[in-house]
Amino acid sequence: CLNVFKGLRFVREEGDPWPDGLDLTDLERSKGLGRTQEDYIRYYFQEIGDPKAADWPSEALLQKFDTKTFIEFLKEQPGHAPEAPVSNDYVALYRADVGTEVDVGGALSLLATMAIDKNWSTTYSADGGLDQLPKAMAAKLDGRIRYGHRVSRVARGEGGLTVFATTATADVSFEAEHVVCTLPPPQVRKIAFEPALSTDKAKAFAEAKMMPASRMYFQTKSRFWSAEKFTGGKSIGGLKMVRTDTPMERLWDPGAIMPSSEKGLLMAYMQHQNAEAFGAEPEASRGAYLLPFAKQALPTIEGELDGPTWQKAWQNDEWTEGGWYAPGPGDVGNRALMAAEESAVHFAGEHTSLWSGWMQGALESGERASAEILAADGQTADARTSVRDLLRFALTRLFPEGLA
Repeated sequence: CLNVFKGLRFVREEGDPWPDGLDLTDLERSKGLGRTQEDYIRYYFQEIGDPKAADWPSEALLQKFDTKTFIEFLKEQPGHAPEAPVSNDYVALYRADVGTEVDVGGALSLLATMAIDKNWSTTYSADGGLDQLPKAMAAKLDGRIRYGHRVSRVARGEGGLTVFATTATADVSFEAEHVVCTLPPPQVRKIAFEPALSTDKAKAFAEAKMMPASRMYFQTKSRFWSAEKFTGGKSIGGLKMVRTDTPMERLWDPGAIMPSSEKGLLMAYMQHQNAEAFGAEPEASRGAYLLPFAKQALPTIEGELDGPTWQKAWQNDEWTEGGWYAPGPGDVGNRALMAAEESAVHFAGEHTSLWSGWMQGALESGERASAEILAADGQTADARTSVRDLLRFALTRLFPEGLA
């Protein structure tokens, strides 16, 4: 990974010495960014416990971790080394590595997500893009998806539920025994529920914050970065290729998981205030806005740019108003409130799962909603069968030879 930090530009592997100019503790210098997390973060996983347990979190966890942001937690606690508090440069390097969401994300919420992912070792991709997964699932549903319908009201009467929606040409309605609402919180807030949602549930949706997130992709004439050699003959490449303390934050190489090509593909990835600053720029000038920061990492990038770019500022998208649900301090209980069924209306989506922002979070929530419906109807079949069969069908089309 290439680091652009405090005016320095360097490649460092675990075990290598840090360059001069960084104010790190002896522990941080000896262990590095990755292994130091054993002391500063993973040390607390046993205390965090099982975030999926019915009685989680305890009052003690709420008082200790849910009153501060993750970055405040990281700054305040010394982990295994009370004689050597966490340095400011380590905090800044960690932020550059994982993204600025840690500046506003609640400590307990993010620690819970890290705890359930502690054994994560393998990430899969699909040739041609993972958008094939929802497309394959939609094909399995064989025309039952209604596009272009904006839902405005969900009403419960003696005969069941009625969903009211508007299309480009008409007002329509649908009758149902159960309704599953997977809309992100900003859209849920716009729907009239009759009867109204409970006070606590409505408050949870009203307070739900979405993380500003922006990305911009650049095509390049070649994968020119791989030719540059750093100290010890090191070169750069791979998905998480560059981390910086600039407003660009990170520069990823998604081309590393694409079919072989002479051309390159780079992606700038911003969160929080950096994402908002990018999204506030006119679309036509966003590339020019990012270029000076990209040149700090890859000085020759300007001459390598080739063809169109693609960009997305999720906070500007009227349907999501952000990239993912981002609980802050004091919000850890809101996820369960948003997920709870009321009046045969079931709620799913990444914002109701510990895996906020991830595809598996949405799928897990779908399994839970299907279990609720089957239980309400007195069925004893495996509540997860329908969702998993649908997913299995889609994955089989994407990975015909199976997953290793």
